[in-house]
Amino acid sequence: MQRYLQFVLRHRVFVLLAIGLVTALAGWSLSHGSIGSSVIKLFFGDNPKYTEYRALADQFGGSDVMVVAFEDEELLTAEGLARVSRMAERARALPFIRRVDSFESAAHIQVQDEDLLLEPYTEIAGRVPAAELRARVLKDPLISGWLIAADGDATAMLLELTPDPDRPIEAIPGMLQQVREIFTSEGITQDRLHMAGIVPESSEATSQARFTIERLFPITAVILAAVVFLLFLRLWPVLITGGVALISIIWTFGLAIALDPQVNLLMAMVPGMITVIAFSDIIHLYSAFARECQLGLDRDAAVLKSGVEVGEACLYTSVTTFVGFASLVFIPTPVLRQLGVVLGAGVGIALVLALTLVPIILSFLPNIRPGMRGESERSARMLDGFLAGCMWLSTRHAKLMVLLFTLVVVACGLGIAQIEVEASFSQRLSADNPVRKAQDFIQARFAGANFLDVYVVADKEGGLLDPEVFKGVAELQRELLAQPEVDSVLSLVDLQDTLHRQMTGTATATGYVLPDSKALLAQYLLLFEVAGGEGLSGLIDESHQTMRMSVRLNVDGLRALARVGDNARLMGTGHLPPGVTVQPTGIAYLLGDWITFVLEGQRRGLSFAILSTTLMMMLCLRSWRVGLLSMIPNLLPLAVLGGYVGWFWPVVDSDTILVATFAIGIAVDDTIHFLTRLRFELAREGREGGDRNVALHHTFVFTGRAIVQTTVILCLGFLPFAWSDYFSTRIIGTLLPMTLVMALVADLLLVPALVHLGVLRFSKR
Repeated sequence: MQRYLQFVLRHRVFVLLAIGLVTALAGWSLSHGSIGSSVIKLFFGDNPKYTEYRALADQFGGSDVMVVAFEDEELLTAEGLARVSRMAERARALPFIRRVDSFESAAHIQVQDEDLLLEPYTEIAGRVPAAELRARVLKDPLISGWLIAADGDATAMLLELTPDPDRPIEAIPGMLQQVREIFTSEGITQDRLHMAGIVPESSEATSQARFTIERLFPITAVILAAVVFLLFLRLWPVLITGGVALISIIWTFGLAIALDPQVNLLMAMVPGMITVIAFSDIIHLYSAFARECQLGLDRDAAVLKSGVEVGEACLYTSVTTFVGFASLVFIPTPVLRQLGVVLGAGVGIALVLALTLVPIILSFLPNIRPGMRGESERSARMLDGFLAGCMWLSTRHAKLMVLLFTLVVVACGLGIAQIEVEASFSQRLSADNPVRKAQDFIQARFAGANFLDVYVVADKEGGLLDPEVFKGVAELQRELLAQPEVDSVLSLVDLQDTLHRQMTGTATATGYVLPDSKALLAQYLLLFEVAGGEGLSGLIDESHQTMRMSVRLNVDGLRALARVGDNARLMGTGHLPPGVTVQPTGIAYLLGDWITFVLEGQRRGLSFAILSTTLMMMLCLRSWRVGLLSMIPNLLPLAVLGGYVGWFWPVVDSDTILVATFAIGIAVDDTIHFLTRLRFELAREGREGGDRNVALHHTFVFTGRAIVQTTVILCLGFLPFAWSDYFSTRIIGTLLPMTLVMALVADLLLVPALVHLGVLRFSKR
């Protein structure tokens, strides 16, 4: 480290020119980037399950569906139906809409003179009273609960998007606006219009990403600059930290765009995180420099001494932070792997620039006399008093401190045992978010907005029209409807049941009433098509070999939805004969299945981060024993995080584990700085005949201020993320500061107590 700093200071002009050149190249790369990503690229990559789903979706229609519901008291009138028809036709004309399902295009099925008659409800409205029309519509099992609410005052349209695996998420807001204009132009006000489903949720995620970049990042920068100014009451520390952090961001994003010119949505949090991390390293360096100047060293000696002693600790802290971010590559999804690579690279870039630019800039400053500390005298005295109190408490009552922290760990362990992990895109939005409110409205008035496709596939052509197979499908559908998560199931079984009841006059019979011969099953399908019925292509293929069951659920949880799909596969083996299989699929199902793999990857990544951090602590502290025991205070914040969400959250979102992954890499930094300084002080006290309490005192004096200051900076830097409407961003501003504060408490109270009791002790060498 000393040789590197001497080289940098000796050739500082050349180094500055090189940094300027690299910054220009990174800026040029940055100019070629754009925000652009697709759901497939973000989550599935080349997943073969998605390829299978896409093939079925292209044939039957996919679950890339938005549910558009609106309230209209005149809905079941001739005028109301005409308005719905106009809106549906305009929606069908949009280039990105493949299909529109609306109750105005549905028909009432009846038998007249032994002929099957399908009469559209739009025609019925012109000749029957509104009360009779309402009764017919609400009794129709093919649309009630699906396309019209139970009270008849609200309807829902299902708008299926044209298949496009490369459709960027960023294009969705414009599509939604075109759909919204269709309804508002017909007098449907915004407060009565509700749009939900994966498509609007993806759009809202885009809006939240832009909000993070355009609003939260500038707020973070302003807060950090203000905190640095208040800490040192000088403008140039603000300029140093801000300038180095800005260059770090330019380099990081320049590299990211060189790897992939399309910046995905999760990259929105990168500028804020890199800024906070860069400020942390710089504050440690400058605080040590100011302290050495206070003790009488001249500027050049203070630059070199602080750089050598703190630079080594910064190197180790950056490595542990890098490991925490890099552990994201264990998660089997492109978006998180890319985020891990970019954040890991950003940590390294921030460290290199801090260890290079800060010493150079400090070397250009005028000599700082002992009286010119570059810090606020009053805040420094208050901080020193606080640190002295922490040392007194942790050493005079060391056993009590250890006991209290042990009780905290036990309580947290009980909370961790209660954690139930789930993921829901709509629930990641705040309760007053329009998309979240629309989801809640549709969930309450209709059969939910989450879709699961269950395909029944026979091994031979025409195999599905076997009465035994059809009976098995009906049993499968009945068992699915019995699941608490399922609101309704719609399939060819419902159509055959309705047709058979009308043709045989068994309308009042209970249960499914189905034809008992293959010929009759085929005949009903033919009669339905001849009578003008539509929609068979979305229920069964022409070869009568693949049938689609559309399941709507009353839960938002993706893992719960995936479990329903897996249960459907198991149910099929019990109800269907050999040669007929059940295949659950759909975007929501694949995402739920993907969440399971994400959790496994997160656990592997977290385990890797903990193991790597432990090895790094052993290397940094030159002792396997001390390095291993030092993980006690480092793992304590993770235990508190798990205990808190386990005790107070009924369901824990899967993205919460990301906070633990980030925290293990960042929270360990203060422990490294504290114990690294303690090792230096113990070695010096050993040579001078002092004891470990004196070494602890010097450690608090030299390092205590810096770790408190950096924790304050980190917490305040991450705090603006708490203003986001999106859960995954919001917890960076709430849970991450909580873990960092807990890490600081452990470093100031538990670590000194363990040192005082001799649990953490270095060899005399």
